[in-house]
Amino acid sequence: MTSGPNNPPPPAYETEGLLPDGLYVLTNIMSRTVLDLKGGSSSAGKRCAGYSRNTNDRIDHQLWIVKHDNSNNTYTLKNFRGGTYLDLEGGNTSNGTYANCSSWTGGDHQLWALERVSRTTQEIKAVLASWKSGLLDRLFQPYGDDADYFVLPYELRKSIWEGTALQRQNVRKHVFDYDNFVIKAKDAVISWGRDRLLVDEFSILFGVVYGNARTGPKAYNWYLSSGMHDLMFFDAQTGQEFTSAAVDAIQFEPTFATF
Repeated sequence: MTSGPNNPPPPAYETEGLLPDGLYVLTNIMSRTVLDLKGGSSSAGKRCAGYSRNTNDRIDHQLWIVKHDNSNNTYTLKNFRGGTYLDLEGGNTSNGTYANCSSWTGGDHQLWALERVSRTTQEIKAVLASWKSGLLDRLFQPYGDDADYFVLPYELRKSIWEGTALQRQNVRKHVFDYDNFVIKAKDAVISWGRDRLLVDEFSILFGVVYGNARTGPKAYNWYLSSGMHDLMFFDAQTGQEFTSAAVDAIQFEPTFATF
């Protein structure tokens, strides 16, 4: 298939065999705990430890920015909260050496099972095109195709939405309708990111799509599934999530979308 406006070319990592730059959770295969920067401190030499996965406000302690270093196919791992880099204490390679976070020194890094929790604009557009290719012509894109978007876990999205009290807000025709629900939900998510996340390199994926369904005009927030390959649609009035097949079943046809 040739590339074009509705068929973006594959990203470089797919053709070069590189691990994609992005946000990851580092999971220990034995314990299934994830690597956590203790206290979320930005101080040099702060130790890391294995903890159960966070889906609350401390989620950024367990997020790591992985970037290709262009030397010997290695990667730098920077904590999303502290802005410091994962290394071994004192560069010691002995068994039992603690993992710390400090300024980048170019030392060796431990190997971890990585779960990428971000996607580039280009990758997200490819998923959108697989659903409705014509939507790309009616998509507002605030950043370039190489911009990175962080996908929040379900539990955190739900917590932020519950804080809006939208579940107790009735639809008021011409006053507070479906379009207002999705705008307020998006504002709550973006405000959470503005106030919580200290690193400016990633946006949060929580878009808006407007359209018409069998029952009339409709609006949803949208993002990617936990597997990062499929679209999910969020009803900001009820808190329900829908797959693309579910919105297709009610004959939803998008007219305009934003990231």
